[in-house]
Amino acid sequence: MKSMIEEEETRRQRMEDIRFEAQENGSHLELKVGSVIERLPVIMPDLEEWEVDFLEFSEKARRRHERNFPTSLFRMLDKGQADMEPWVYDVLSRGTSRTGPFARDENLKQEIQAMAVSDETEEIESLGDGVEVKEISEEERLASLDDGWDDSGGQDDWEIDIEETEETSLKRDDFKPAPRVTEADKNMDVKSLDRALSKRLYLIVKQKNTHALGTEEFSWRFPEAAVDSGEEGLKMREHAEMNIKNVCEDLDLHYVGNAPAGFINYVYSADAKASTSAYGASLFFYRAQLLEGDTRKILDENKNIQDYAWITAEEISNFVDNVEEDEYWSFASKMLEK
Repeated sequence: MKSMIEEEETRRQRMEDIRFEAQENGSHLELKVGSVIERLPVIMPDLEEWEVDFLEFSEKARRRHERNFPTSLFRMLDKGQADMEPWVYDVLSRGTSRTGPFARDENLKQEIQAMAVSDETEEIESLGDGVEVKEISEEERLASLDDGWDDSGGQDDWEIDIEETEETSLKRDDFKPAPRVTEADKNMDVKSLDRALSKRLYLIVKQKNTHALGTEEFSWRFPEAAVDSGEEGLKMREHAEMNIKNVCEDLDLHYVGNAPAGFINYVYSADAKASTSAYGASLFFYRAQLLEGDTRKILDENKNIQDYAWITAEEISNFVDNVEEDEYWSFASKMLEK
């Protein structure tokens, strides 16, 4: 099995052979530009299994080292007590006990337990009406504080039920996240951009075939056109932009750089050679990102385009037979991100 480097060297040698064949036949390769138009993902992609495992592991590790402290403890930091040990400052600022034996300092632990009792009284007095306080016993309070020093992460020593207003309750109940799988996904509507939201979509068109190896009159390609020799002084990318405006003027695109993403040389069919007086074509691909626009007018404005589709990189095989053996798609498919 050939490596990617060997495959690319073989392909480039084939491109050179076509160029020399054109010269030997007293002909030339017509210059063409194609646009690889992509719609970027709309939502975050689904997490891989290893990503889910890592996030769960990270959350468990965070909770294992988490500490809940009474608010009075943090007020001590503002007072700037000079007799505090340096590691206490670190505990107050970061909320962890990684830099000192926090759980083993019984004197400090007793002081914090006393602060918690004082804090509870202050909080209850400041809550006002509409709040129900569920009292717990002193034993339960101390038990919850003790839990705060070990790996359990600590627990609140009292619970509060705040009455929700009707407005906030309605907002919460009415919110429903949009589905990740749309109707276009269910119906496999490849003409819609409202599908495969977590992936990139690429525009392909069923264009009139000029390839010598093609057996059908129309074949699936990226939108392409010959460079207009009458338009002097334009960059290759600008020719690509002009071609897309001719294909569908409603598309607002952002072309990524002036350099092509790739190129391919191919030989024309007999009919194409007769009509163009060229042996074949040098086709340069330019990447573009869809900002906004509607592609539904493509079929109305172009006689050379029979159909179009927005597809993911994995769906090429649904439109093209033997992708790896197809001279055009075996290269073009490598430019697509899955």
